[in-house]
Amino acid sequence: MTRLVREACKTAAALGETCWVLMDAYFLTGPALTAISEEATKVGKELAILITRAKSNYSAWWKPEEEGKKPRIKDSFKIMELFRTKSECFIEETLTLYGEQKQVKYLCVNLLWNRDLFREIRFVLVEIEDSQIILASTDLTLAPSTIIELYCYRFKIETFFRAFKQVLAGFSFHFWTRRMPAYKLFAKAVEMEAKMEAVKSDISRKSIIETYDAIEGFVLFACIAMGLIQLCALKFSADINKNKNRWLRSNSSSIPSEETTALNLRYFLRTLNYDTCDDLALVRAIRERQPAQSEQHDYSGDVAKSA
Repeated sequence: MTRLVREACKTAAALGETCWVLMDAYFLTGPALTAISEEATKVGKELAILITRAKSNYSAWWKPEEEGKKPRIKDSFKIMELFRTKSECFIEETLTLYGEQKQVKYLCVNLLWNRDLFREIRFVLVEIEDSQIILASTDLTLAPSTIIELYCYRFKIETFFRAFKQVLAGFSFHFWTRRMPAYKLFAKAVEMEAKMEAVKSDISRKSIIETYDAIEGFVLFACIAMGLIQLCALKFSADINKNKNRWLRSNSSSIPSEETTALNLRYFLRTLNYDTCDDLALVRAIRERQPAQSEQHDYSGDVAKSA
């Protein structure tokens, strides 16, 4: 968890720009906040702003009026209680959430969180469609409406993973080696690292490294392929939506999904391979690896049957 947060901070530092890091409630922890602070100290500025969801059982403290003074541990309160005790302070506003205009009521408060750090966090209590959630941001100046709208973009990460797994099978690698040390199901990173260090044989270490390289390479190329599919969906939206290879009752969006785009690319591959682009190295490589023309299956009948 902290390694992922540090990588996000290093990416922001490399860009030299402020970046919003959208994560789920798992990442609002003391170690994650400590990692952000340590990386900010290295560059002299906190460039990675964590925006996440707080768990409903979290407690916090009001900031003492006296500067630099820590609150008493017993003065903590449940953040969820503010939905009841501060109900008259909520602001109602129309925001764009998931592409739709919705009425939202929210309350923005800066509180001290985590009894070991007493880090000041901006919490936004949100009421929408009979649901109550708490969002958190490490940026104490970010507008609450912006925090709410930004967090809604996090759901796009989940839809990406679904398409990555179901459309491209991006995690369906089968690379392994018997020289890999055996781990317990819920082994900690320290335990796994110790077992890896215990492997002394050069042959075994080389085999393990090559296995991890193969796994990471497979996922990397799948990510590149997903990026190309998304670029095609954005650039050729009208052509893909007019294509009859996949029948849809209605289009939910003007931009086709990754699945629709990938399906159209599969049907278009025959045309690309045999009718045009003869001079492309990629086309020549595909032809060299395909069976003879007589051995290839004719899909035209299947398409006619499905139609």
